[in-house]
Amino acid sequence: LDAATIKNLELVKNLRDGGRKDSLLDIIDFTVTSMGCRLIRNWLLQPLLRCVDIENRLDAVSEFLSHTIERKELREGMKEIFDLERLKGKISLAVAHARDLVSLKKSLLPLPQIQNMIKPFSSTVIKKIHKFWDNAQDLVELVDRAILEEPAFLLTEGRIIKDGFNSELDELRKLSRSGKSFITSLEKKEREKTGISSLKIRFNKVFGYYIEVTKPNFSLVPADYIRKQTLVNSERYSTPELKEYEEKVLSAEER
Repeated sequence: LDAATIKNLELVKNLRDGGRKDSLLDIIDFTVTSMGCRLIRNWLLQPLLRCVDIENRLDAVSEFLSHTIERKELREGMKEIFDLERLKGKISLAVAHARDLVSLKKSLLPLPQIQNMIKPFSSTVIKKIHKFWDNAQDLVELVDRAILEEPAFLLTEGRIIKDGFNSELDELRKLSRSGKSFITSLEKKEREKTGISSLKIRFNKVFGYYIEVTKPNFSLVPADYIRKQTLVNSERYSTPELKEYEEKVLSAEER
């Protein structure tokens, strides 16, 4: 339809103030999803031209009108569906976040039930929809296994992927979470090995993890200790085991 016709017939906007209220769209739009609202708007602006298509659509409308209970159940089921078109766009552009994926899962969950609801319908349009229906339950299962129910908004915050979904990620998390117990255990082992009871393993952002030995114990430092820094009253060292652990922990936190 041309712009003048759309305006004068007040199909989607009224002539009074250009708002939607009291337009034809406002009067006939009883949709319960954002996608349905856009679809009926497009139908008004791009009406069918072939008689057979018009008759098929009217048959579908008539069938829904005559099945009051089924129609109400369908409307209730569709209220759980988010804007799938918008979600699809964000995913295809790689700008979706984890909460979008959870919304996608919740939107796809009712699809098998909705498919069963329309199965008895006999109109051409509804039968065609049922024939080519895809419940996408494999996608539901994937998101359910992978993403937490209430994930963080930003990827950098973590708290997105469920434990058990990826073995490599589980190992990285274990390293990141169990750092304190490992350091305590290693510190105890190095004290027993060297006989230095005051030996401490510490961390700072400049030097990373290091073993600190005070001046009176310099003579007890093993040959395999690698000096990192010399202070007035102490020296800081590393070992291959501590260095390997540090690399794993820092890599885990970054990833």
